[in-house]
Amino acid sequence: MKVKDGAYYIMKNLFMVLLTIACGVILLLGNLHWKEKTTFSGETVKADAESGSGEEALDVFAETNSLYTLTENWPEAAREAYQTALEEERVFKIVLMGSPAMGVDEGGWSVTVKDELENTFGETVEVQLKSYETTTREFVDSGGHEKIAAEEPDFLIWEPFTLTDNGKVRIEHSHEYINETITAVIAANPEAVVVLQPPYPLYQANFYPVQVNALEKYAAKIEVPYLNHWEAWPDMNDEELKNYLAGEPSAPNEMGHQVWADYLLDYLISE
Repeated sequence: MKVKDGAYYIMKNLFMVLLTIACGVILLLGNLHWKEKTTFSGETVKADAESGSGEEALDVFAETNSLYTLTENWPEAAREAYQTALEEERVFKIVLMGSPAMGVDEGGWSVTVKDELENTFGETVEVQLKSYETTTREFVDSGGHEKIAAEEPDFLIWEPFTLTDNGKVRIEHSHEYINETITAVIAANPEAVVVLQPPYPLYQANFYPVQVNALEKYAAKIEVPYLNHWEAWPDMNDEELKNYLAGEPSAPNEMGHQVWADYLLDYLISE
């Protein structure tokens, strides 16, 4: 009886050992199978990306992602609008608007900026130049604000005739006309983003700097981005500024247009 009991216990222990080994083998095989499956899945995705339509999709994603990265300095709302336009394969409309100081006919800063934006962003953007010899009051009274709103820009960079308003339109009234224009643009396209910038600086001007400072403060008050390109010019009381201006009344010369364009391009194209 004792021999039988001993044999029984030996068989029982042997069975437990074999069972443990079997469980270990099953777990090992299962783990190997899982690794093989996930590796295969990764290789399948990679193969899809490297073949025909997959490669094309990958290229498009890389290109659009690269273009989006270049908008790093833009207002967040403008970046989101541009990304949405990319996803929807829709052209993103940028409008540069201001006084004749834009130099549209002379190859001024606006032309340089337009060319660089189109060369960089390609067919994903449309850049329009809108130059007006007017005051803010005349612009609104003539319906100019409604016409620019009808263009439905996605991104409007506006030099709002501050120098032309000098001596003709009170600062507070100028701001009212600016607000009326911005309101019209956003009403036409709720996703539109408006950015303000000053005109060019003048050597040893008196009241004009007060107007420009008021414009910057007003932009902050209504929470509209303000591009202070004066930071890139010589100081208004520095005779060096004369080298950037020409004519009577003064207007930007080639150097002036270049410093203005460079400032805007550093903002609009982040590299």
